[in-house]
Amino acid sequence: MAAYTGQKQYVLQETLKSPELLNGNRELHILWSAAAGDRKDLVMALLESGASPTDYINRYSFQRIEKNQTRAFPIWLISAANIVERSLFLRSIPDISFEILELFLDCEGVDASDCWFLVKPFGDYDDLWGDQSIHPASHFITLKQFVQDSPPNVERLLALLNRRSGNSYFNGTRYFLSRFNPFFKDTESVMDKETSGYIRFHASDCTDRMRLTSIICGDLRMGVPSFRIY
Repeated sequence: MAAYTGQKQYVLQETLKSPELLNGNRELHILWSAAAGDRKDLVMALLESGASPTDYINRYSFQRIEKNQTRAFPIWLISAANIVERSLFLRSIPDISFEILELFLDCEGVDASDCWFLVKPFGDYDDLWGDQSIHPASHFITLKQFVQDSPPNVERLLALLNRRSGNSYFNGTRYFLSRFNPFFKDTESVMDKETSGYIRFHASDCTDRMRLTSIICGDLRMGVPSFRIY
């Protein structure tokens, strides 16, 4: 809670006493809490102290988790999904959120070059917890396309997203594994629908609030995300 509310000096003091706090415990992580609270200064300080956005925390879901959906995700991807989700629903997002995303994308081990989101028009309240097969996603947007819309640091974000887009080893590994593992086959088949199965989402052309339904990044996939902040 201290990290989420931006109590920088207290948080850093506690991490000096107990450095293991920087690693989180798979349920809670102060780096994610600081990012969710848009506490850029604290995020920077935690990164400098050794916290990593590649650490994983567990996902909670009000829906049934399919067997091909991962149950834990890296902090940087959770943060990106949170930014997209808030932007689609609220139709605006603070610039500082994109600045925090930039900090994460610049960290070693983060590869967001193959990251995209499935969305749909927001329905009534009951639909929020409904079966995705009844009301499936209708649109898609990649992270690259999303950041092109408005943030002032768009050039820096695109540079970070593009720096690993040519990772042939990653793409080759995914292709090899997809021949033997149904998980990879499913993810690959979903990605094949990027142009034929879904409509490219343009925020400027949309007057309705949209709901995030799935996040796909490389071989990771999750439905409606929910993660503990404190």
